[in-house]
Amino acid sequence: SVRINVSAGSGSTQTVPTGDATVPTVVGMRDTEALRRLQQAGFRGSSRSIASSRPTGTVISQDPSGGTAVARGSTVLIIVSGGPRVRTVPDVVGETEAAARRILREAGFSVRAVDRPVTDPARDGTVVEQDPRAGARVQGTTLVTIFVGRLS
Repeated sequence: SVRINVSAGSGSTQTVPTGDATVPTVVGMRDTEALRRLQQAGFRGSSRSIASSRPTGTVISQDPSGGTAVARGSTVLIIVSGGPRVRTVPDVVGETEAAARRILREAGFSVRAVDRPVTDPARDGTVVEQDPRAGARVQGTTLVTIFVGRLS
């Protein structure tokens, strides 16, 4: 085993072991515990957050993966759940079906259209109602149902 003394500033030194070590598996742990475990094993931890249905702060994946032998002091990237993404449902009532579909897809929603009979020719082909309602804050990928007027 080879040891290198690295200055930590202010006259103190920190001993940094060199050589290869096995990366611990930290997937499923809380991010703070995972970073601590990586540091104890001689690695630097780096984290990135993504939207996920997993609980906020949970490690979803890591690179390099647990069990891999790499040089001590290497950086291990952990991907951490930021929790489900919260989106606000746009208002598409009064839009054409095509425009409503585009607006909702661009906002990250999936769309289902249901025909709704109307007697006013001006409402034919336009969205007359939506569910969830405009302005609702929802988590994750959510289906928005649009009710499109069809002249009866």
